[in-house]
Amino acid sequence: MRYAGSVWGILYLAWVLCLSPEAAAQTPADMEAAPFPALAPGPEMTLAEVLQGVSARNLTLQSAALEIDKAKAMHKKSLAWVTPFVEARLEYTRMDHSDALDLNGPIQDMMGSLMPGLSVPPMDEMIINRRDKLMGSFTIGVPLVRPEGWSTIAAAKRGVAVAEEAIAAAQHTLLSQAASIYLHALSAKAFIEMQETQVRAAEAQWREASLKHQHGEGLRIDVVRAQTDVELARHTLANAHLMMENAREALRMLLGDEALPMPVGPKAYERSELPQEDAQIEAARRQRPDVRVSQGRIEVAEKLLRAVKLRFVPTLDAAWRFQYEFTEPVDLGSNDRSRWALLFSLAVPLYEQSRYGDLHYQRAVLKQAQLEAADREVQLAAEVRLARRDYLASLTDLDAAERQLQLAAEAVSLMEAAFRDGAGTSLDVTVARRDHMAASANVLVHRVTSQTRFIELLRVTGEMNPEALP
Repeated sequence: MRYAGSVWGILYLAWVLCLSPEAAAQTPADMEAAPFPALAPGPEMTLAEVLQGVSARNLTLQSAALEIDKAKAMHKKSLAWVTPFVEARLEYTRMDHSDALDLNGPIQDMMGSLMPGLSVPPMDEMIINRRDKLMGSFTIGVPLVRPEGWSTIAAAKRGVAVAEEAIAAAQHTLLSQAASIYLHALSAKAFIEMQETQVRAAEAQWREASLKHQHGEGLRIDVVRAQTDVELARHTLANAHLMMENAREALRMLLGDEALPMPVGPKAYERSELPQEDAQIEAARRQRPDVRVSQGRIEVAEKLLRAVKLRFVPTLDAAWRFQYEFTEPVDLGSNDRSRWALLFSLAVPLYEQSRYGDLHYQRAVLKQAQLEAADREVQLAAEVRLARRDYLASLTDLDAAERQLQLAAEAVSLMEAAFRDGAGTSLDVTVARRDHMAASANVLVHRVTSQTRFIELLRVTGEMNPEALP
């Protein structure tokens, strides 16, 4: 209060010393003709409506939500470990030359030795491997035993849930930011209403001082002080409008909307009674999405580590293949162009260096996830205790500020009555009114501080959602 009073005193002296002749020549009628600045129009929105709008339309959340689609895509990809595959293939082969078997010489020699004088007609060459070959195949493969794939699928499925919780955690943080901005806008709106009342009161004091001066019952300095109060009150009102518009602009950006939202709602968002501290910490462990994200990452790391270990286990696959040869069959063989076969493949891993590297890597990933979860557990309890203490302390400060405001309002009434009766000076009224203005601003500051700390308490306990507030 002492610091605020010195600031107001410096401002007052600056206005008195720098007051232009034109401003000094103004009359109360001239000042009353100046209307209050109007707020930019926009749709009225409660805090719950703002939070719902941010959840539905915020571009940052929409972009982050694509992480869920990416996780689902990875899960679909992992299903290839256990799902059958179907493949059709067409192969054309051209050799540098064909392979042929010429039996004319051996047969003639054999027949000549057996039956001398017998003439054997020449025979065509027998094609063993043609130069051009066109073949088609159709294969259906079925993984029978793939332990590594089973664990990989489980990890990918859990990864989808972790991605959803991560988006919920981001939404949790963004909603608390939106609520804080909304409360600042609502506080600025209340400050504007209070400041308009201050302007009207200052104008009334100016009229009173001017009338006394015109009738020879007052001093010119009283008129100057009163006019300075009016100018100062209007300047403060303009700053309040600027603060209000900036907060509304921030809300519009979070909402992804073109219109400036107008905050409406109760003047206080607070909880009369708080649960016990231990109960709030336990509730935070259950409700906070970032805690669930940490636990989910541990589970994913465990499943991936198990998948790496299962790479040392044999695998068994089966396949059915149909094959058809479009070119003419070779002479030395069957004339049947089609074949089908049933294949079984048993793979026994003996040694592969990359498996050991992956094993060490996944163990480190799991250890890191466990340490991060333990650290978050410690931070969670500290955050809840700190937010709880800050909120309760802010309520105490707000009660004290409201009592000071009541005393300042009573002092203004007494000074104004004394000035009208001639028992007080305009300086007494000016000082009392400025003390009242400082006390009013102090109440608004402590109220918005209390409300933002209440929002922070909701955030750290995992209760920050549109349904938590009216």
